[in-house]
Amino acid sequence: MRAFIAIPLPPEGGELVAALGENFDHHSPFAAFRRVPPAKVHLTLRFLGEIPQNSVSEISDLLLKSCAGTGAIPFPVERLGVFPRPGSPSVIWAGPREISPALDALMARLTPALAAVGYPPEARPFRPHLTLARRSRRERPSRGDRPTRRERPPGGLAAALREAEAALLDPAPLLHLTEAVLFKSDLRPEGAVHTPLFRVSLA
Repeated sequence: MRAFIAIPLPPEGGELVAALGENFDHHSPFAAFRRVPPAKVHLTLRFLGEIPQNSVSEISDLLLKSCAGTGAIPFPVERLGVFPRPGSPSVIWAGPREISPALDALMARLTPALAAVGYPPEARPFRPHLTLARRSRRERPSRGDRPTRRERPPGGLAAALREAEAALLDPAPLLHLTEAVLFKSDLRPEGAVHTPLFRVSLA
């Protein structure tokens, strides 16, 4: 099964995501992106990929141990950005400017625990973020050495992101994350369906 470990948003986080989405509707550059429903927005700690059914118990146990003593994690939503790079954006995200000590400590425990059972660290550094929107399929980049029109950012995107930041992220909302979850992810034509397999309270 396809699985990942993530922290769901508290209720106020869902309200913030919904407000950001409504703000996006007033800026034409965001029309090239499809919004992620607030109920599906989460802070991914680790994408595991395909895992065997019999490893769920083992991963659940190490998640429980890694989260022990963490406490609620403060998560300021301070900025908006794009991945993978400004010149070719496929995802719009929101998140902090720096990783918090509490979240950094949790990842410092979780990463080696996963490596010990066959899930080595990812090559790219951990950058905590909430995925708010993805480039629409008709707008996705095509392959090739030279940038195409679809690879370029929609006109005015950088300015629209700054305006959205000023409208809703100044001052920065502070979320308190209280739960980590091992999710099963089923890919369906209507979109991914995420099913909790194991929950751990951080608080």
